[in-house]
Amino acid sequence: MDAAVDGSMARDGSGPLQASPAASEPAGDEACSGNLRRCLATGERRPRGDLLRFVVAPDGTLTPDFAGRLPGRGLWIIPEAAIVRRAVAKNLFAKAARRKVTVAPDLPKRLAALAQERLLDSIGLARRSGVLVSGKDAVRVALGHRQVKLLIEAADGAESGQRRFRAAAGDGVPCIAHLAAADLGRALGRDIAVHAAVTEQRWADRLSQRAALALALQQSEGRDT
Repeated sequence: MDAAVDGSMARDGSGPLQASPAASEPAGDEACSGNLRRCLATGERRPRGDLLRFVVAPDGTLTPDFAGRLPGRGLWIIPEAAIVRRAVAKNLFAKAARRKVTVAPDLPKRLAALAQERLLDSIGLARRSGVLVSGKDAVRVALGHRQVKLLIEAADGAESGQRRFRAAAGDGVPCIAHLAAADLGRALGRDIAVHAAVTEQRWADRLSQRAALALALQQSEGRDT
């Protein structure tokens, strides 16, 4: 990986094509009005928050814009691994940009890694902001006071502990459950971590969205027609 989060391919993140809505209409920022954008691979219109934005750097390099803040015309795609692979295989980024675009051949893998690191960075920031507690006892106390807005359970933690905490939180509390204990621990400044909880709703929403994005990009199979 090479540069900075939300701005490059490092951290925070051919052949003839049959005519389709994605190819026959612009897929950039001007493709739809308001909050809707068109996926360059499927032609679907979705809210901006459901898509991943890219821009083309001055040197022609395709650059993911996870935060949606980079200057330039946006190219939007549904953030699912199979759809990104299709876009790379069919050279759809260059077709949408109407110029030569340099795309990393392992773009889906890079995006998945960037999204995962972005999620872990946000978990660490939530802890430093005082809205995340970790450890079995701290999470149990937060659950007892009904403060938990989001659970984070390590994927390789004991299933019995996960079940107890999820039952205590109730069906209305979402849970991030795909992170390894070592990765969660790294985000929280320790060797491993198994249980954590977010106590502020805006942070819970943010982390839930970033976890969903990371999971979607990690899927090895998906929609690919």
